[in-house]
Amino acid sequence: MPMRSPAQRCFPPGASAPADGSVDLAVPTDLNANIDASTNDGRISVGIPVMVEGNFSNSQIKGKMNGGGQPVTIHTGDGSIRLNRS
Repeated sequence: MPMRSPAQRCFPPGASAPADGSVDLAVPTDLNANIDASTNDGRISVGIPVMVEGNFSNSQIKGKMNGGGQPVTIHTGDGSIRLNRS
């Protein structure tokens, strides 16, 4: 069986997020990622360690998880975003 990176376990090929609606994402604790999450009409809650870069608010956050790595962009027009450990 081929080894899968933390990113492959979290984001299978062809994965996408809704344009509207809430997003619940379970993230492996060993994922190295640059997180960019935003919502137009909702809130963001983060239950994983993220080193915030610049300003953040209830509806937008940018930062690095485990020192950074591949980009992870999550956006929804209407709904909340929840990032938690898998």
